[in-house]
Amino acid sequence: MGDSNSYIYNDYFIVSILLLLSLLARGFGFWDWPFHGDEFYTIKHSQGAITTIKPGYYFLSKMMYANFGVHEWTARGPALFFSIASVPALYFTAKKFLNKEVAIYSVLIMLISEWHLYHSHFARFYSAVFFFGILSYFYYFSAVQSGKLKLLIYALIFNFFGIIFHTTFVVVPMSCFLFSALALLGKGIKISPSSRSIIKIHTGIAFASILVAIPVAVKILSKWQMMGQEWGYSGIGQLFQLVKYIGLVVFISGFFGLNLLLKDDIKKGLFLLISIISAILFLIVFSLFTNVRPDYIFYSLPLFFVCSAYFCHKVRQCLNENLILSHAMILVVLASMLPGFVSYYSDRLTLDIRDVTKYIEEHHRPGDRVIPVIVGFENHSNLKTENLPRNAYINNIDWSELLDTYKNDKGRVWIVVPLNRGAISSKLSNWLAYNANLVWQKQSKRIDYSLNGYQVFLKR
Repeated sequence: MGDSNSYIYNDYFIVSILLLLSLLARGFGFWDWPFHGDEFYTIKHSQGAITTIKPGYYFLSKMMYANFGVHEWTARGPALFFSIASVPALYFTAKKFLNKEVAIYSVLIMLISEWHLYHSHFARFYSAVFFFGILSYFYYFSAVQSGKLKLLIYALIFNFFGIIFHTTFVVVPMSCFLFSALALLGKGIKISPSSRSIIKIHTGIAFASILVAIPVAVKILSKWQMMGQEWGYSGIGQLFQLVKYIGLVVFISGFFGLNLLLKDDIKKGLFLLISIISAILFLIVFSLFTNVRPDYIFYSLPLFFVCSAYFCHKVRQCLNENLILSHAMILVVLASMLPGFVSYYSDRLTLDIRDVTKYIEEHHRPGDRVIPVIVGFENHSNLKTENLPRNAYINNIDWSELLDTYKNDKGRVWIVVPLNRGAISSKLSNWLAYNANLVWQKQSKRIDYSLNGYQVFLKR
C-alpha cells in the first residue's frame, strides 16, 4: 500500500515540477504585450452576440470581459489556462499510452516548443484544441484498449468541445473512425471481444454523426471554396510549413519514433500513423483550394511530441549504461528548439506595434492619410485610417488600382506593411517601390534567423 501511494505521489511531484516550469515559461508577458493579428477578431466576436459555429473561445472571452473588462490578460486568459492544463493532460495520457519516461519527454518538448508557447499567449482557440486533442485521441484509444464504455463517452465529449472551439477539429474523430473501421475490417490488429464491442459502438455513432453533419459540412466547405486561396502555401508547401512550426528535429525524431512504435506495438503505432496522416492530408488537400495554415491541425501536435519522445526513450534504453549518453537524444531535441523558444521572448520584448503608431503620430500633419496594411493599427492609435484591406499577403487584390487613387493626392500618405521572410503581394510591393519612400523600419531581435518587423512608407 505504501509503495502504491509513493508511486502516486511521485507522479504528482513530477507534474508539479512540470506545472511550475509551465507557469514560468507561459506566464511571463501575456498580460502586457499588445494585441496583434487575429486577436482583434476575438475581441470583436466576443463583445457582441456570439453567432459563429465555433463559439467556444468567444464564450469564455465574453465571460472574462463581463467580469474583468477588456484587457490583454482577460482576452488571453483562456488560452493560457488551456496551455497550462495541457501539462497534466499530456503527462497522464502519454504515460498510460506508453510509459512515464515518454510522458515526461513529451511535456518537456511541449514546454520548449515556440509554436505552443506562441498560442499560449494568443487570444484564439488553438491552445484549447491542443488540450482537447490530447484528451480526445488518447481517451478514445484507452476505450478501445480497455473495452470500457465510459472512456469512449469521455472521448466523445472531448470531441464535442474540440469542435465547438474550431470546426477543423472534426478531423480528430474522423481519424479515430478510420482506425475503428480498420480494426473491424483488418486482420493485422488483434482485439478482444470487449474492445470489438467498443469499436462497433464508436463506428455506429461516428457514422450517424457523419450523416447528420453532412449539410453543415457542405455549407462550410462551400464558404471556404468561395474564399479561394488569397494567401499562404498550397500542396506540399504546407508540409514544409508544418515541419518548420513543429521543428525539424522534432519531426524527424518523431518519424523514427513512429517507425519503432509500429514494430513494438502495431496497434498503437497504427493509431498514431492514421491520426497523423489524416491531419496532414487534410492540411495539404484543403490548401489546394482555400486558405489554410498549419495552425488548423494544431490539435494533432501532441501526437508529434509523443512520437519524438518515444524515439528519445528508445535511444535512452539502448544507451542505458551511460548516464549522459543515454539522455543525448532528448537533449538534442530540446536544444534544437531553444533558439525559437528564446527568440519568441526577444521578439515580443523588442517589437511593438505601438512603436509604429508612435512614429506616425509624431510626424503626422493635418491632411495626411494613413493606410495600415496590418491588423490592429487602429486599436493603438486615434488617427483616422483609410478603409483598405488589412492583409498585405492577399495576391488576388489589384493593389495598384486601389492605391492609384492616392497618387494625385496633394497630402501625404502613410502606408504600413509587415516585414518578414514571407513576401507581401508583388503588386503592393511594386507600387510602393515606384510611388513611395521607405521612411521607417524596425525588426525584432531574434536568434533563430527568422525575420519579423514593420515598415512605414510615405508618399509625398
